[in-house]
Amino acid sequence: MAFCEQCGAKLSPGARFCEECGALAEDAPPAFSASVPEQRSVCKFTPSSWQRSWKEFAQHVGENDLGLIITCEAALLKQLKAPSAKLKSMLEGFIVHSSKRGVNYAYCDLEQIGYVRSDPKSIVKFLKEVVDIARPKYLFILGNEEIVDVIAWEDPTADDNEVESDLCYSTLDTESPVNGQKYDFDSAMRVGRLPTHPGEAFGDFEKYFKMVSECSGKIGEIRPYGLSALVWQDESNDEYRAISHGEVDVSPDVVLGDMSGRLPMNANLLFFNLHGSDAAEHWYGQEGGDYPEAFSPQLFGQMKNPYFVAVEACYGAKYLGGLTEGESSVVSAMQNKCMAFLGSSRIAYGTPQPVGCCADVVVGTYIKRLADGDTAGDALAESRKELCRKTDGMDDSEVKTLAEFSLYGDPSVRMNASKKKGIGKLFKGLGGSVPKGLHIPMPDVRNAVEMALAEVDAKIEAVIDDYAAKHLLPSKGVADDMTQRVYRMKRSGRFQKVYSYRAGNLPQVAKVYFDGQGRIHKAIVSK
Repeated sequence: MAFCEQCGAKLSPGARFCEECGALAEDAPPAFSASVPEQRSVCKFTPSSWQRSWKEFAQHVGENDLGLIITCEAALLKQLKAPSAKLKSMLEGFIVHSSKRGVNYAYCDLEQIGYVRSDPKSIVKFLKEVVDIARPKYLFILGNEEIVDVIAWEDPTADDNEVESDLCYSTLDTESPVNGQKYDFDSAMRVGRLPTHPGEAFGDFEKYFKMVSECSGKIGEIRPYGLSALVWQDESNDEYRAISHGEVDVSPDVVLGDMSGRLPMNANLLFFNLHGSDAAEHWYGQEGGDYPEAFSPQLFGQMKNPYFVAVEACYGAKYLGGLTEGESSVVSAMQNKCMAFLGSSRIAYGTPQPVGCCADVVVGTYIKRLADGDTAGDALAESRKELCRKTDGMDDSEVKTLAEFSLYGDPSVRMNASKKKGIGKLFKGLGGSVPKGLHIPMPDVRNAVEMALAEVDAKIEAVIDDYAAKHLLPSKGVADDMTQRVYRMKRSGRFQKVYSYRAGNLPQVAKVYFDGQGRIHKAIVSK
């Protein structure tokens, strides 16, 4: 008869937990595994004692950064059809290699300590407890939404029903950013996710960890490649100049049939400013009303060396619902030597001409910071700060951009470790707490996103329509079959006119923001 190590109560045959105190049975698999510098060890984290073990682990981190890997192991292994021992052995090796490159990861099976994988609020509650003891800089999520769920917020733009996001795991805040929170992206955790799908081969999953162990921080020369829709060529080149002396390729000049010979197999920083669709796996170019296929997920399979991807396309990082490598660019990339992938879960926005906004700001800042030596997680944090760094408040499209762009892959990976090293002692060892005294303010955007249908003076609306026809809309043929609505943004007094239409598989939106005198403040298009 087995007895509980914590309270001494008798355990039922085969029990994994004590029915009296909830402690993990002695022979049950550990909930946490951790690698301590200079030694390889596995620590048992039971529901009643993981806090002490986490504190002891953090005390041994030294000058390394602190990190946490989370998953729900039973669900992950069901998708990968792999035994627990195989997963644990792989992760132990990865953790050891990570410590050598300056990041000490601990590993947590959420369900082993009683947290529900389908409830982001439960997971955030757990992470707050973790942070209260010692704040990890990096949080690496293993699995798709069936393993560790994403949060879904109502879309402030009303162009999608909702926006799926991992932002809550970074900010430890499950409230929608529409509610006017104040975020501190310096102190927030750097979060990345490795998406999976049912039936994925364990070998495809495993090779990502081997590649990161061997190659993170060891990329020397930056070899960029950029591909843009022709209509956004000027804005794309404005972003691309931060990482290249050349210019982006444009589509329709380059189409999908050209890409096998056009995409450099040794490129290591890939930038895409294309259209994306919720109904197809391809990304598209544009010239007027012509939207040719320009890129497919399969093209990532021809890459020869490790690389990073940043894409502005609508649905550029879609993977929910069990999408496979043939249906999802982010899944395909992560199985084919991509170290980190930045993209959007839903409709994204930007400007045709410099100076960019929304997706242009996030992606443009991200690729520059990557090339400068930041980790992928740090680069995204800087991108979010840049998006929020406004003097006149954020509008609905900018708030949605903040929510929908997420990072995929290990957030601690970087191109070149010699350029930058860490960001101070905040995340090293103990001393973490739930972020307070936040100093990157999110304005109260409810003024912008609480909108009501409205009418404006016919002369003003004619000016707005003329501007949209000249600068935003692809053709009169499309304009004849579109929905047009004017909204008044409550309390701010400004207006926006929204033009919604479809171009084949592509849901398209153009918006003009203006005041009561007809002065245009911003014009954006969907990606």
